[in-house]
Amino acid sequence: VEAANTRFVEANKKLANSIKEYTQLVRLIDSEEKRALYQRNVEDKKQNESVYSSALYDLAYCYNALSIPETKIASYKQQAAKYYEQILTECPWAENMYPATLLQLGTLYTTLPAEDDAGREVNAKKASEYFDRLAKDFADSEQARNALFLQGRALMELGYNTEAIAKFREMINSPGGRYSAYQLKSAAESLFEAKDYETARQAYAAASKQLKPEDTFLANDIAMGIARIDFAEGKYLAVADAMEKFINDNPTSGKIIEANNLLSRACVEATMHESDAAKRTALFRRAIQTLRLIQRYREKDGAAVNLDLRVQNGDIIETQAAVEAKHGNPEEEMRYLRQASSHYFSILSTADYGNAALRDGLEKCLFRYIRILSRMKTFEDGSPVWEDLKLNCETYIQNFPSGPNILAVRNALAEANVGLATSR
Repeated sequence: VEAANTRFVEANKKLANSIKEYTQLVRLIDSEEKRALYQRNVEDKKQNESVYSSALYDLAYCYNALSIPETKIASYKQQAAKYYEQILTECPWAENMYPATLLQLGTLYTTLPAEDDAGREVNAKKASEYFDRLAKDFADSEQARNALFLQGRALMELGYNTEAIAKFREMINSPGGRYSAYQLKSAAESLFEAKDYETARQAYAAASKQLKPEDTFLANDIAMGIARIDFAEGKYLAVADAMEKFINDNPTSGKIIEANNLLSRACVEATMHESDAAKRTALFRRAIQTLRLIQRYREKDGAAVNLDLRVQNGDIIETQAAVEAKHGNPEEEMRYLRQASSHYFSILSTADYGNAALRDGLEKCLFRYIRILSRMKTFEDGSPVWEDLKLNCETYIQNFPSGPNILAVRNALAEANVGLATSR
């Protein structure tokens, strides 16, 4: 969180610096008389005009994106509107920029904060005026043809999810196939990110109706999108079956790894809701087999990817233990825990902690091994785990002194030392 806040502050500092630079440039050439000082011929005149209109657009964009301090956001947006409007009133040569400018103004006034209902009504009226002008004067522009889609996406990016979803719903319900399968698919992806799964599903259905026979890649994207919705809604068996069919029907698809990964995850999640032990075992077997297929697909991607997949395999075995615990089967739980510990040990036995590419994967693996040893207390032969737990905790502390799990590892080391002291 702290790192994200730092990046956020730094991004706003860069925007503020850009605003200073663009403001200086705009003031330098904000009239015909001033621009005349820097031009010798017609080409220079055109170039200066282009620089001026582009600087206004970039200055407006920076003000619109500025968000610190929060109390000044409304004034920043008003400044942005002022500079966008200057393009329309002062730059007749920049008509090619008008559609994008009108779209930005319409979107901006849609989101501009107001102190009261009267202010909101004024902003809404201005937004409608700019959108209407876009539709009337530039009907053939991409912005006009895609107005709802672009409005929805812009609103979503600005964090106005409710307003964005309303625009996407207008898209979905537009008659006559006005929007392409790609646009509807893109809208569905934005809706999925906003967690409006029902409307996202409607958008994917609308996109499917627009597909042409040659739109294979787009059809695959839609199939994967629907599967992601099903997964988010907990329909794990449906996802598993859909992904198995997808893999069989599209063995050379670029989505094949994602499909296998989703299949594996769906099988694991399905076990959490399956009361039949035999069916749970079958689902886990299906998940592990799928993960092994992914390893084959990605064996050329390097040691780090291979390590990550092996750690995922361990995660699946740990989940088996958790499921058995949930169903009141402590013996099966312990059996799977020991199986997971053996799996992690086999990875760590050849660990190269000096390999920077492997460090993240090894940290995860070592911590999981420590966590399991702490839970097991004893090995299968009845001997205590304390020596091994202590050794692996010390290995973690030595190699990952600032690791994300350092506190938990120090606690496990203290537990190991107590266990060793009391068992002698």
